[in-house]
Amino acid sequence: NAPGVDGFIYLGVADNESDANRVAQLYDVSPVKVGDTYVVGVDREANFSGQTIEEYVRALVADFRATDLSDPLKTDLLAAVDTVLYRGLSVIRLRIPGQSTMSWVGEETFVREGSETHPASLKQASAITARFSTAVNK
Repeated sequence: NAPGVDGFIYLGVADNESDANRVAQLYDVSPVKVGDTYVVGVDREANFSGQTIEEYVRALVADFRATDLSDPLKTDLLAAVDTVLYRGLSVIRLRIPGQSTMSWVGEETFVREGSETHPASLKQASAITARFSTAVNK
């Protein structure tokens, strides 16, 4: 995200009906349709691992802390994790504050296309860098 533009990642949301039905079948969860997505919650994952939701979120934060995600994104992300209860289902919300530079995971940067994220090509990385330069100079 460019400076001043926050983004969000929600864990516990299925992108399509097929995935939501699979979660319902495997875990006896009743998905809740919200727009084009389905809230399935992360409660089943916490329960499966023998953790409370709070313990599950702490473990998730520890996993993020151990990544090669670049700063300041990593620090910003770790400070902006919360849990939202939606119709009885726990959803983890990660707020991604707008950044002033391109972010990296180790030696790679990634690009989002639709609902997919994949490693950026050199040309894509160059275009991402240019977007940040333009946003900072405005």
